[in-house]
Amino acid sequence: MVSRVSMRRVLIALCLLSSGVLAQSASSEKHAIIERTKKLMASSFDSRLPSVPLEYFLNYENSGANIVWEVNDCGGQAARSRTDAGRDFPICVEADFDANHYNVTLMFAVGTLRTGTSRRATLFSAVASDVGGKTYPMRQLGDLPEVVHHPVPRQTRDPGAPTNA
Repeated sequence: MVSRVSMRRVLIALCLLSSGVLAQSASSEKHAIIERTKKLMASSFDSRLPSVPLEYFLNYENSGANIVWEVNDCGGQAARSRTDAGRDFPICVEADFDANHYNVTLMFAVGTLRTGTSRRATLFSAVASDVGGKTYPMRQLGDLPEVVHHPVPRQTRDPGAPTNA
């Protein structure tokens, strides 16, 4: 006969094991979503762009700097809001990187929480910000090269500051 203490230990071990498996499963699913997104053609987001994988295009535009990829809800989910109760939130793959003194954040909508991922992804949002904090929203992915390769604007001088003339 199994004692209550040993049964409790078995149940706790099973709970911990299953939560670890679920976490690992979620992590591998997110990894798969990111890998699929990286392989999408840049031209599928903007016809002005070449038919090269998205990851290749982004690495080219940021001169090979590190890109941080993550899966999220596109920044749209409010914490336990009543208005969000029945809403189907989008799933985004976010790519963050630095390019020529700009911080770039791109979000690609790849599906929804209810329906899962789809084969058709869209550019959800794209923004670059310079070292002074000024933001440059982009309407299309093809705007990225112009924004990040444009010279960073100089900081405006304080009109009250003395000049050295």
